[in-house]
Amino acid sequence: MTGRDEADRIRAARTVLRDAGLEGTVEIAGHGRDVAVVHADETDPLRLAALAPAIKAAGFRYVTIDLAAFADRSNGAMSPERRADA
Repeated sequence: MTGRDEADRIRAARTVLRDAGLEGTVEIAGHGRDVAVVHADETDPLRLAALAPAIKAAGFRYVTIDLAAFADRSNGAMSPERRADA
């Protein structure tokens, strides 16, 4: 797969996010370069999960969501200091 193919897939996946009214980024990961890692400004993981089929259609085998972003924004988020004490 060429760099151009990857750029096209990322662009298509970002379009899915944008069309859903979300801001975010998509990275490609995995040995086969077939994993889309989604980082989005969204507090509802189910809303992002609903976009997975459309992101897969952009040429990815798997779609993952960066869950760390949800922990940082949730009301019950623990600061790094509190996690270390837990």
